[in-house]
Amino acid sequence: MFYPVWNLSQPPVSQRRLDRLTSQLDTNAVQHLLGTPQNIEKFTDAHGSECFEWTYYRPNGWRFVTLTFSPDGHFDRYITD
Repeated sequence: MFYPVWNLSQPPVSQRRLDRLTSQLDTNAVQHLLGTPQNIEKFTDAHGSECFEWTYYRPNGWRFVTLTFSPDGHFDRYITD
């Protein structure tokens, strides 16, 4: 019988790579640096502008990283858990 092994401590993106994120990076540059996200969501911010959130996670993992992009398509911020 197969039981999945959960990885609760390893982040999906290294802190070293997250430290390289700047507001000058657009979505293409971020994808080149971090790879393809597992989830992409589009939302409307408080000012009515369309923005994107990318989420990175590992299969059977607990931790995730979510990146937010400004309406002009450049990196804005990230959160981790």
